[in-house]
Formats: sequence, C-alpha cells, structure tokens
Amino acid sequence: MTDTASFQVSFKTDVWSLACVAYEVFNSDSSPFLQLNDESALTHAYRLQRMSRPLNLTSKLSKMPPAMNELLERCLSHSPESRPDIKMLLTSSFFRTGAIRTLRVIEAISQQDTAKQAKILAALPARLQDFTPQLLQDMVLPKIKALTSKHELAPLVLSPIMMIANVISATEF
Repeated sequence: MTDTASFQVSFKTDVWSLACVAYEVFNSDSSPFLQLNDESALTHAYRLQRMSRPLNLTSKLSKMPPAMNELLERCLSHSPESRPDIKMLLTSSFFRTGAIRTLRVIEAISQQDTAKQAKILAALPARLQDFTPQLLQDMVLPKIKALTSKHELAPLVLSPIMMIANVISATEF
C-alpha cells in the first residue's frame, strides 16, 4: 500500500479519477469495476496510474476515439499540474465533436424551432452509425419519439427511428 499521508484530494485528482473511469468504460467488455472489490479497485487504479506513456497507455487507449486518447493521456499525467482543469476538460475537442456533440444536440432538440429540428433530423442517421444499441435506446430514441407529435417532422423522424430499429432488438424497441 502507498503512503497516503502525502496524498491530497483536489480537482486534479478528480480529473485523474474521471480518466480512470473513462478508461474502464471504453476498454472493459463488461461494466467497469464489476468484478473488483474496494481493495482490488484501488490496486487496479494504481496500476493504471503507473502505466508508462506512450508505450502502454497509447496501446491501452486504442479502443477510444483519438480525441479521447489525447484527453486521457493528459488527465492521467503523473504530475497533477499537467492535468487539465474541469473547464479545459469540458471544452476539449472530444466534448465538442463526434458522439458527445451529437448527444448534446439531441438533448436540446425539443427546445429548437421546427426548421432547426428538421435540419438536425435530416443529418441524424449518419451521425448515429457508431452509437451502441444501448445508447440509441436510452438516449436517442426517447428524444426522437417525442418529436413524432409534430406532423411536419413525421417524414424526417421516420428515418432515424428506422435506423435505430434495425440496430436494437424488437423487444427493446
């Protein structure tokens, strides 16, 4: 066990912890930390912290989008001063592009005017190609279903709904 007397909790340690969880989410075939008890989770996290860059870390992050790789490398820095703060973290390219951006747009779609909603819906099927079935079912489908009451959007709502229906099972749909 390490000496915890010199360890101080801060926003920078929170950033490191968040990076550990993100690493597990992207690289675990099951729920993160599912098989770990408290002690083994700490040991696992410590081993993650001790991974050397770029040899081990870069290869371990290969399942993630490149923007997330870069972000996690900075968040898992051995030096807390080198880690991004929360504001830098949330304004990184990972959160402004790709799936995260699409989820943000979908989350706010009901607050847009009909013309903006139509534009978003028209582009949506292509943006959803890399989403997992669970993400489509839990995060995307409910927001799109909520737009079905607008008759002028009906033709545009059908395309993303059909795409999602092809990805998730009939019982989940």
